Amino acid sequence: MSEGKVISFLNMKGGVCKTTLCKEIAYYLQKRGKKILVIDIDPQSNCTQSFFEKFGVDVLDQNGNIRRDIPSIQKLYDLQLVDGKEKDVILTLTPYLDLIPGDLTTVFMERNSNSTHEQKLLQVIKRWKLKERYDFIFIDCPPTYSFYTVSALMASDYYLVPSKADMYSLLGLSLLKDVVKRFVTVDQPVLMEGRNLQCIGVILTMVEQSEGMKQRIKDIKKFAREENIYVFENEFKYYSKLVTGSLSTFIADRNDLSLLSFIENVSEEFLERIEKLNGK
Repeated sequence: MSEGKVISFLNMKGGVCKTTLCKEIAYYLQKRGKKILVIDIDPQSNCTQSFFEKFGVDVLDQNGNIRRDIPSIQKLYDLQLVDGKEKDVILTLTPYLDLIPGDLTTVFMERNSNSTHEQKLLQVIKRWKLKERYDFIFIDCPPTYSFYTVSALMASDYYLVPSKADMYSLLGLSLLKDVVKRFVTVDQPVLMEGRNLQCIGVILTMVEQSEGMKQRIKDIKKFAREENIYVFENEFKYYSKLVTGSLSTFIADRNDLSLLSFIENVSEEFLERIEKLNGK
């Protein structure tokens, strides 16, 4: 078995379906028999809340307080690697899907942002040999360049960019490209030496059928070609039901052939992109 890949789901702008795509692709791939670990490093913890509701994880004790025995990202950053226990950090949801949950009680690391903590996620992945156990490790990142983003990029082999097809997308893609370049060449040149942090591509989201939207998509694809950025063929259409629906309802649970077709097709395209970038 080849070594698993670590992928950050990344955008400097919120509201682009980043968390939705992270959890939905993960859930689809584990149903296909891929071994997946999702790491929720976004302090908002929306990905965690969705998985908890989906799989009925009871977060409250009998007194109505948040349970402290639930694995979490906080415990990953608190633990000493020498005696750290995986059960305190990794939660098993299905035989093929595990989760390092976000912390539901605190914005967990702003008070301790330093290089040692920034490298902890990378160290844990190496120490516990997680890339040998999982086909893919997905990291759901926050929409800011912060400690969390740096920690995720340090651990990543690739990053995937969900992006709305709106007037700010070109600016956002340009900013993101500059952020990653600065991270590799200025912020962490020693750590990233010899590593090739690659962009899998851009998935356009919340796409509506209008002439204005078609033109914006053409502009985005033109910019992407010039910057050698791949744009996924499968576009995530705008679905109001996803905005108003329950966190516990995944696309695979819906009786909606269009949504099911999208998540299947975009996940297969994702696998094809990984194989191509990995030289297979």
